[in-house]
Amino acid sequence: MTRSYGLFLAFILQPLSFPRLALALDVRYNMTGQKEENLKFMPNLASAKKRLRQNAAKQLRNQVAKTRIKTEIKKALTGDENIAVSVIDRAAAKGIIHKNKAARQKSRLAKRLASATVAE
Repeated sequence: MTRSYGLFLAFILQPLSFPRLALALDVRYNMTGQKEENLKFMPNLASAKKRLRQNAAKQLRNQVAKTRIKTEIKKALTGDENIAVSVIDRAAAKGIIHKNKAARQKSRLAKRLASATVAE
């Protein structure tokens, strides 16, 4: 094991101090329910290691934003729809979701809210 591989492995096995790097782990559970963590891959080049960190950070950021969109849509069905529309627009502006998907989500949300008000 080379020195750089050992240092990188040490960084990657500390998910609490480096949460973005924890995404490079393949987490599986064995028959007894214990967690087994294995590296999916190990890049050799420094630029590939950096790209791994960047991709993990972007994946985490996108996941949080998409989850927030879903949560706000559910909240909008019971309360204020302006927050949900704002969150969808912000995600589209940042490139997390496509602008057409944002328009489709807003349209469907408006349609559901309109049908909910007619049913009452």
